[in-house]
Amino acid sequence: MACHILSSIDLLSCVFSYQDGLIGALWPLLSLSHPSLDDLEHLDVDTFAQSDCVLRPWYTQHALTRMDALTRSSHLRDLVVLHAVYYDQLDVLECMARRYFNDCLDDELDFVWYDQLIDLAAYRGHLRIVNFLHDAGHDGCTTEAMDWAATHGFQSVVEYLHLHRKEGCTQYAMSGAASNGHLPIVAYLHENRREGCFPWAMDAAAAAGHDHVVHYLHSKRSEGCTIAAMNGAAVNGHISIVAFLHENRREGCTVQAMNGAAEHGHLDVVKCLHSHRHEGCSKHAMNGAAARGYLEVVQWLHAHRSEGCSMDAMDRGAINGHLDVVKWLHANRTEGCSAWALNGAAQAGHLHIVQWLVEHRSEGCIEWALRGARMHGQLQIQRWLDEYTKQMKTHSSKALQVLSSAVLPCLTA
Repeated sequence: MACHILSSIDLLSCVFSYQDGLIGALWPLLSLSHPSLDDLEHLDVDTFAQSDCVLRPWYTQHALTRMDALTRSSHLRDLVVLHAVYYDQLDVLECMARRYFNDCLDDELDFVWYDQLIDLAAYRGHLRIVNFLHDAGHDGCTTEAMDWAATHGFQSVVEYLHLHRKEGCTQYAMSGAASNGHLPIVAYLHENRREGCFPWAMDAAAAAGHDHVVHYLHSKRSEGCTIAAMNGAAVNGHISIVAFLHENRREGCTVQAMNGAAEHGHLDVVKCLHSHRHEGCSKHAMNGAAARGYLEVVQWLHAHRSEGCSMDAMDRGAINGHLDVVKWLHANRTEGCSAWALNGAAQAGHLHIVQWLVEHRSEGCIEWALRGARMHGQLQIQRWLDEYTKQMKTHSSKALQVLSSAVLPCLTA
């Protein structure tokens, strides 16, 4: 009899189901904390990933035949439910509902903070999970469900929540959809809901280059935008949006528009702002362009603008390895650089910059640069500076000898 039981997997599983304890393969789950659903914007995705590393292989091997092993403790049961909602595993939820939760998913689950399962499913765009939880009578839904579904572009979830739930949404729904370029959702919310959006909706859409959303919000909505719209569009090189906002809106921009456009190499935007706007720029424009190696922008600003730059231009150009920029600034500007040009280039490993600065500029400190190269493991630069220092000492010694041989006879005469 005992041999018959021990040789039967089904009978052994039945026997083991009455025993306390947990199968070794599931032990890693016990160390995982429950990810909080209170702040979906900062959801603990690492915990979900860790639980998936254990549960997914388990499901692959056992399918749903060993659900009893996964629900030995309320801690595991909670993780299984959360994992199923997060990863769109409807079959797991249905099995749990049939075998453990009677007619209502949360009747027998003792977790008071499980109030946002529908929010989580909507956040992930899992329509069938949202539908299942709604039909099961689960009340874990807030305005965050539609807000996040709209933000992430899950239009079917947005429409389902609008038609079947009463929680609605907030202004974050349309604003989030606009910022990510989801025009169909923006239009749906505009036509079917009354919450509207924030002015930063157009700001974010403009900065991200979503022309169609900017045009729609301008023509259909009254919230408008702020100076951040043109600033953001300029910084990111969206010249068509810059032109549209200039021609159709009154908010304008600040010097940050041209500064940012220059720093990111968008010369066409710089020219547009120079020709059509009056805000201008500051020294940060040329400084930023030099730091990122946009020599053409540096040259244009030098020729057409009067703000100039500071020592920061050559310093950052050198530190970032842009020798062509450093040479041009040396030949055409008078601001020069600071000791940080040589020291930073040495620490960053730009030997060609170090060699050029040592030969053409006087601001740097060889000893400081050598120390920085040594601290940052720049052996090639360290060797070159060591050799250069030795050569300078040799030249100085020879120069003193020549001077002595010329001066001493005069003193003794």
